Amino acid sequence: TIFILRIKDGKITDRWGYHDRGQQLGEANKVLFTRFMKELWIEGKTELADELLSEDFVSYAFPKGGREELKAAVTGFHADFPSGYFIMDEVIATADKIVMRGSAVPNPPPEGKEPERLDHHILVLSVKDGKITERWIGFVPAEEK
Repeated sequence: TIFILRIKDGKITDRWGYHDRGQQLGEANKVLFTRFMKELWIEGKTELADELLSEDFVSYAFPKGGREELKAAVTGFHADFPSGYFIMDEVIATADKIVMRGSAVPNPPPEGKEPERLDHHILVLSVKDGKITERWIGFVPAEEK
């Protein structure tokens, strides 16, 4: 709850309060995003796609398509990079959007070394009724950053 106060001569004269539902949804979307990245992409639990993605989910970036294409991409990522994972440099979640700036990493680095990033990307997910409805992603190869 957020309160707005009117103060006159050092005293509170009026107080209004409202509940910030957008902030609550943003927090719920952070949980949704964590499951999307950790359980679906990093752990490879493709069966979660049906739970996390809406029936009419559309990916406008590789892989283009719906749930089945995304499941295939997760499976392909794990086939190509069995120890691969993602670095999430920044995540912003609002009531209807999740934005992540990060990178894919093919293998854990040797002790004390920086991970080799395959790319740098911005991922944008649209959310409605607690499910991911759209996926957009922009890539920049790591050597170009």
